[in-house]
Amino acid sequence: MTKHLLTLILLATTALGASAQDADDTRFQFVDAQGNTVADGSTVTVTTGTTDDEGLFVMLSGLYVKNNGASEETYLRVNYTIENIDNGAFQICFPMNCVMKTDDGTYVTSEGNMETGETRDLQTEWFAESEGSCTATLTIETLSCNNGFPRIYTHEGTGPTITLKFVYDATNVNSVGTDESPVVARYTTDGRKLGKATKGINLVRHANGTIEKVLTK
Repeated sequence: MTKHLLTLILLATTALGASAQDADDTRFQFVDAQGNTVADGSTVTVTTGTTDDEGLFVMLSGLYVKNNGASEETYLRVNYTIENIDNGAFQICFPMNCVMKTDDGTYVTSEGNMETGETRDLQTEWFAESEGSCTATLTIETLSCNNGFPRIYTHEGTGPTITLKFVYDATNVNSVGTDESPVVARYTTDGRKLGKATKGINLVRHANGTIEKVLTK
């Protein structure tokens, strides 16, 4: 199966000033793969992804969230608005479960917590069906929890906001291989993360950021 890689580039991580709702809690921060903080109000434009001969194409944000000092009793979730999505599906698998959306709108992830000092993959991506773009704003919200049953989460603060813009331009596609890059994650074709390879078609994510579709028998 021929695999292709859209030119690998993080076009911009540009601070655009204060976000619509300025952060009042910076204990959790968006960071890049090198651990550099992505400032509140920044726009990150991504044009990297993979496709195969059958047309499946996935673009990863390449971003993480770091706990800069919140205790393990502090919870968080991500409030996000899909401002436009030309086609396909936008997915976020943070802090715990995966949620996939295909329409514009405002959504919220499930709640979760992180160890102090932990950095966790944001696992946010656009499954593009054709050329176009997908833009979403993401805001970290910090929460307290009664830890009883049922669990009740209470708003504590508003963390940083960033804008993610995915742009798929097929004219920039170049051939590459992924065989020598180790596998770091596997997904079903509808975006659910797998603990191990399962029978059928698996989306295999490599350490170099590429994703290939693999048929497991």
